[in-house]
Amino acid sequence: MNHEALIRRQWPDYEVLGVLGEGTSGRVYEIAHKSPTGEVRYAVKVISSEKAPERVRQGGARDEIKQYPEKCVKDLSLEARVMQILKGDPHIVSIEDFAVMHDEESNQDHVLIRMELLKPFRLWREQRGELTQEDIVRLGIDLCLAVEHCHRNKIVYRDFHQHNIFVDADSHFKLGDFGSARMEEFCQPKNDRTGNVMNNGAEGYTKELNPRNHESIVKKDIYCAGMFLYKLLNSDTYPFLPADRSVTTMERKIAFEVFKRGILPLPPPKHADAALSEIVLKACAPDPEQRYASARALREALEALSGTPPAE
Repeated sequence: MNHEALIRRQWPDYEVLGVLGEGTSGRVYEIAHKSPTGEVRYAVKVISSEKAPERVRQGGARDEIKQYPEKCVKDLSLEARVMQILKGDPHIVSIEDFAVMHDEESNQDHVLIRMELLKPFRLWREQRGELTQEDIVRLGIDLCLAVEHCHRNKIVYRDFHQHNIFVDADSHFKLGDFGSARMEEFCQPKNDRTGNVMNNGAEGYTKELNPRNHESIVKKDIYCAGMFLYKLLNSDTYPFLPADRSVTTMERKIAFEVFKRGILPLPPPKHADAALSEIVLKACAPDPEQRYASARALREALEALSGTPPAE
């Protein structure tokens, strides 16, 4: 059964309008519900379980093979559980409903998450044109507010990039796509197979941190948020990499090593003034002890720079 059929089976009164996008953790569709009072539209993310890998099928214990589908469903459902915990915060994409469904034809399980429909940051950015420093500071403040809410609920986000950020009708930024987020008790070491944040370029710039230490987890999120802002302020380029051409894998590895070993100081982002550069460089510091102690501290530094009244 294809995704659209699954959506119609779960929400028969809704029309599937098309695909909004696709990422490593699932595909997102736009759906609409019509009623006498008008039409309401939502986004639905469909995440499908993997079949047991060859390693499990050939060499795994019988219990591991038997429990693999159940484990997949548990892992897939984690994103919906995280979004339910965070629901209600104005800087987090709001979940409306979710379901776990089994498709007999493919023998796969699927998690369907229905959530508010927002404009992707990437599209908002294309329509707006070149971002100003003020835009990026405002974005940083909104992201910090979202991360503060995550950390209050013992959730680490880990995956900052433009595909995971959305914009509402009032041009407020919201954090979405919690496929890489983890509750602290589920955090894994950096080289664990569930650590798909390793696909994010920023990950290579951070030192190994203790995944079961709350302060360590908080500072890793601060670093990832800071590196995201750095890239936006640096012609969409990470430190020590050229901005005018594609980068080789070897160049990327060398840049990561230069940063981690402190061979060269982190250069200020090209399109930030001295005050904003100081804030971003502190958030991105290779040594976790040199970073901001909390997302709130980073937010307050950005608010002081912009003259924005402190958030409650």
